[in-house]
Amino acid sequence: MALEVASLLDGVSFGKDHLGQAVAGMNKALSLKRVALESNDKCSVIVTIGSRSYHFSTSSGVLQISALDGGPDCLKALSKCEARVVIDPVAFNNESGGEAWEEALKERRKMYIEGDEAKYVLLHNALLNHISSLSAAFLRQLGRRRLS
Repeated sequence: MALEVASLLDGVSFGKDHLGQAVAGMNKALSLKRVALESNDKCSVIVTIGSRSYHFSTSSGVLQISALDGGPDCLKALSKCEARVVIDPVAFNNESGGEAWEEALKERRKMYIEGDEAKYVLLHNALLNHISSLSAAFLRQLGRRRLS
């Protein structure tokens, strides 16, 4: 599910203004839906699609996301994250989603998880029940920002 959220952001990543609006919209949707991990543990997971990275973390118990530019900010986040999911961008764009898809990508070495895989699973489970409502809320929020 983290990959699906990252893909929503990745779809609008062709401009800093659009990406910034998308991240703000997603964070608002995450806050409105009160998406949180099952445990009270803090979480820091980075999803990397090609050269683009998205940092998922808990803030006051609620999940938040940020887009990472390459350079010092990305290196700092990488040094502090508990898990990182790396996916081949060609495979990501040419395949369909779902849990079976993730397993197939892992088997073909097009996706791998570095660090604590249990943290990725916590993130995945937190997003699992919310992905359709997050997508809808995100797209509504993004549409409002474009109209104003």
